[in-house]
Amino acid sequence: KMIGDSVEGSLHIDETGFPKQGSSSVGVQRQYCGRLGKVDNCQVGVVLGYAHKNQRILIDGQLYLPEEWAKDKELRNKCKVPKDVRFRTKAQIGLEMILNARKNGVPFGWIGMDCFYGEQPWLREKLDSEGLIFIADIPRDTRVWLSRPKTGIPERDGKQGRRPIRERVLNGEPVPIEVQKIKEQIDSAQWKQVPARDTERKELMMDIACLRVCPVENKLPGKELWLIIRKEVGQDAVKYQLTNAALDMDISRLAKMSCSRYWVERAIEDAKGVGSIEAYEARFWRSWHHHIAMSL
Repeated sequence: KMIGDSVEGSLHIDETGFPKQGSSSVGVQRQYCGRLGKVDNCQVGVVLGYAHKNQRILIDGQLYLPEEWAKDKELRNKCKVPKDVRFRTKAQIGLEMILNARKNGVPFGWIGMDCFYGEQPWLREKLDSEGLIFIADIPRDTRVWLSRPKTGIPERDGKQGRRPIRERVLNGEPVPIEVQKIKEQIDSAQWKQVPARDTERKELMMDIACLRVCPVENKLPGKELWLIIRKEVGQDAVKYQLTNAALDMDISRLAKMSCSRYWVERAIEDAKGVGSIEAYEARFWRSWHHHIAMSL
């Protein structure tokens, strides 16, 4: 209630790794560990963060239980994993936490996520169907159409062979293009320089371009979305995002939404420093979640 805001507040799904030496802790195995930046022996927790301007906090966290663990009765019993816990992907866990936050009355205006979550069309579609605004980082090789191509079931070529039954992009329509190539085609007039967020010294300025695109989904054009291309003034690194924000959304607001995930990354750092979220020796399912709850 102290920092919540239904317009300017935002939820963000992310994850954090906990490096481990042994093999007895619940959910531990060789998997990607964000803290180490590589695949190593670790546990992974999916976390839900909340940000409002420069205020931030983590409000939920769940252990990711790898499929091998979820299917191994001996491992489950050893670490006292409840019977009703089944394998779920990290994105499925993140979605559940978002919907739980909404059910519990957490006020927020949009949802942010990094590339791992943002490149999954089903998650974007689910959030959109729930009436939630998302802003999702995407890889630079994500392909989109700049205008919706015509689709349909093509005529059979000749009298031989099966009659086509699947919808596809019709011949002669434009091919999709990688978002990194769109950046090189944008006219200079489409770039705007706007303030994005506060820093410790001054307001961060951002060069940003926003245009409407249709992402490729199962080889077909998906729902039309905003493609955001941005980079900090004076920096070379470029980020790409998709959002289902309103068609008339002001570019300054899109820029602030675009940069809000920064504060949740800082919240994870806070949890590791002030909250000692990594300082535990919990082997069991319940004890891991008890520790995470106390740390948050």
